[in-house]
Amino acid sequence: MKTIVHGTNLQPTEALRYYTEQRMARLESYRLEGAEAHVQMTVVGHKGLHKAEITLHGHEATFRAEEVTEDMYASVDGSVSKLERAVLKFRQRRKDLHRRPAEHAISAPQPPEGWEDAPDGEPFPVIRVKHVEAKPESVQEALLQMNILDHSFRLYTNDETNRVEVVYRRKDGGYGLITTT
Repeated sequence: MKTIVHGTNLQPTEALRYYTEQRMARLESYRLEGAEAHVQMTVVGHKGLHKAEITLHGHEATFRAEEVTEDMYASVDGSVSKLERAVLKFRQRRKDLHRRPAEHAISAPQPPEGWEDAPDGEPFPVIRVKHVEAKPESVQEALLQMNILDHSFRLYTNDETNRVEVVYRRKDGGYGLITTT
């Protein structure tokens, strides 16, 4: 596994890089061949808190974990532990997903009460543009990946219909599906 260490408001020492690589080596037992880990170390604000963010890009999924403590070594330990739990959870859910039949009982989204079109003439500025790869997945795989990354929605290509779809988390705790026609 390739580990890349970056620093913001901090220049990671060789000892800190070595420590991070040794901790990340714990994840090699999960056979994440070809995975690449990006570790971002940051000193947060004037309080001197240390944040370690780790993003692990594997061929099956992307995992993310972060930890903020008063010591960078403790932040790295906490982030790696969270990442390890996320990988284990993903593996277990993948096993469970293949053992049971697929359930496609996702309710159709309904517009909220009082939904009205925006008045004409008012601008809607686009604040940020993000490009994503809509990977071919099943609905259940997209929901699993959305939950692992702790996002509120996921854009993907349905592997059965080859349509671009969006799954999202509803306020009532359920899930919704938006599909193209």
